[in-house]
Amino acid sequence: MHPLFEQTLPPEWPAYHTCMEAVRSRLEGHPLPTRQRQVLVLILEELLSNILKYGHLTSLHPPILIRIKKEKHCLHLLIEDSGPPFNPTQHLPDDNTLPLTNKKIGGLGLQLVHHMAQTLTYTRTANVNRIEAWV
Repeated sequence: MHPLFEQTLPPEWPAYHTCMEAVRSRLEGHPLPTRQRQVLVLILEELLSNILKYGHLTSLHPPILIRIKKEKHCLHLLIEDSGPPFNPTQHLPDDNTLPLTNKKIGGLGLQLVHHMAQTLTYTRTANVNRIEAWV
């Protein structure tokens, strides 16, 4: 099956913004549920921005791969990057019963990703991080 969207982008912020605009535009042209599109875009924004913020990538690194496919009743998102190993599946959601003042700072975006994705997986092979999410 052909991807709904596939792009490689250099690890820099201007490319991030261009990519996100292209993803939104491409998904709007498909008869997908609005909520499913919105959730996928939010997950992509969070994961890709984390790669750019914390991955310490430069223009000397290989480009980041973004691929979105329709699979039966869900959307499959694949992101590959060559940054340092980072497994978002190991950053589990915080205890929601704690008062806000007792919670650690940061990590809210990954909590949202865990909450919104049906499935989230991570592998690292040949110095490449591979994050997959199903929505």
